[in-house]
Amino acid sequence: MNLTKSELGHLSEAALIRDLIANKYNVLKPCVGHNYKYDLVIEISQGVFKTVQVKTGLYRNGVVEFYCCCGSIAEGHDKGDYKGLIDFFGVFCPELNKSYLVPVDDVGCRSAYLRVEDAKVKSSRTRLAINYELKLQCTSNGRSVSY
Repeated sequence: MNLTKSELGHLSEAALIRDLIANKYNVLKPCVGHNYKYDLVIEISQGVFKTVQVKTGLYRNGVVEFYCCCGSIAEGHDKGDYKGLIDFFGVFCPELNKSYLVPVDDVGCRSAYLRVEDAKVKSSRTRLAINYELKLQCTSNGRSVSY
């Protein structure tokens, strides 16, 4: 499947919304304007709302990598980081068909890496993907459904 960058972004957002809903989050999508630092708002408990910036993660060498800066480093549009502007990165990795909810304070300012496979060298800075993964189990009409 050959998608444009915009189409891939829409796919990531749709998949992340699916996975957030499957994990019992109420999801709000801003409908007016488009220059927000966040793409979604989630209700994490009754009346407690958090902002989410959606990113597409790339799987390579046993890790899911995503950019943590505003704009695109590759295109020379680095506009700073998201610290203090959002609460979470919502990351969808198309290659793995998995979503992750990562607190903004758990990652650096440029890019982040979530380790999927065991590393040969362990580090205290290693972020294990499993710790951030949105589990894809929900129930429908009394039966369990897996995605």
